[in-house]
Amino acid sequence: MMKLNLCGLYDASAWVGNWPFVPLRYNTQDALKKKLSEQGICKAILSSLDAVFSQDPTLCAQEILRADREFFIPAPVTDLSRANWNECISWMDRNDVKIIKLLPNYHMYSLEEQIDKLVEETVKRDAVISVQVRMQDARGQYPLLQVKDVDVKELERVVKKYPDQKFLLNGMYMGEIRPFANMDNVRIETSALELNDVFRSLTEGYPQDRFVFGTHTPLFFPEGNLFKLGYASISDQEKNRIGRENLSRFLGIE
Repeated sequence: MMKLNLCGLYDASAWVGNWPFVPLRYNTQDALKKKLSEQGICKAILSSLDAVFSQDPTLCAQEILRADREFFIPAPVTDLSRANWNECISWMDRNDVKIIKLLPNYHMYSLEEQIDKLVEETVKRDAVISVQVRMQDARGQYPLLQVKDVDVKELERVVKKYPDQKFLLNGMYMGEIRPFANMDNVRIETSALELNDVFRSLTEGYPQDRFVFGTHTPLFFPEGNLFKLGYASISDQEKNRIGRENLSRFLGIE
């Protein structure tokens, strides 16, 4: 990857654990760290794949909380429809967690109806709420388990309602980003954004600080998104901004 002149990248979407429908490579912390490090990534936001289908996602948090903090930024999953959703408060207070991940489509709740209680806790701790719009393209889903994407119209209303709350939006498509890209409290992770020379289109059409690089490994192989950034018709400064600086500043980390 040296020929792409990419190093010191921050990955805004990485996972460990199992996916029920296909065996995955690089799905342990050690294997994932090794793979991403080889590609020039030095930090990655980490969530649990097991939490996606778990009846109690909070039980999957411990592996994420124990992750190597030199490399991984933990983003444990909570289910706002469950009575124990507020376990995430102790994650923030006792474990210095700065990101809480939500999957409202898989956990079958309305963001508009449930998110108020979480925002009350996250905004006063300057924590980020990460909303996973989709885990995979609907065409690739297991035929007997079709999960609809998060309703982006509802998501737009939620984000507008809480201008002081920081949101990281993962797994968005190009046709969905326009209303969000002009919101100061939003950053859009890029792993699912597909277009010819997509990063050139993003930098020409939107504020550059709104986008953060992500690989969605191990559901995606990281090379695909690295190639998108590495071969983009943008300057090295712009690549560094999307590949590292935007996320670093949003999270307040080095």
